[in-house]
Amino acid sequence: MSASHCPALLHASPSPCPRTITGERCVVERCDDARRILEAMQLIRLGARAALVSLLTGLARKTVKRMYREYHGRPSPAGQMPFSDTWLLENDQRLWHVMLIWYLYQRLNRPACSPAHLLIDVFEVYRELARTPLLDLARTAFVIQRFTSG
Repeated sequence: MSASHCPALLHASPSPCPRTITGERCVVERCDDARRILEAMQLIRLGARAALVSLLTGLARKTVKRMYREYHGRPSPAGQMPFSDTWLLENDQRLWHVMLIWYLYQRLNRPACSPAHLLIDVFEVYRELARTPLLDLARTAFVIQRFTSG
């Protein structure tokens, strides 16, 4: 699904249901599926690998891999999520960016917000605030996971 196929998916709101604005979860299953697909497309557009998108949205990995291939024209890169935090301790600039991401996460976190939507919001605001972003989407997800797990 490249931009030439469906430009509406690139700039669509991640929450198509008006009930999510009021903080309620929609009880309609198709509405929830549509929200998860839109979030998956936004994550893919921002550079997330298929495994991370599948983890955050709950969509099947096979479906996400097919979406990734349709959007980028190539398969999702293989590899694991970062598992060590030594990379952030290596320099003070990275540590500052990590703290900025954590601050944004705390400010943007809402009870009705899905993990994928929250990561999208945090990453997009981070890219706008940081002059030269040092962290990609996978590192941003790692930072949030690390801080929330204690």
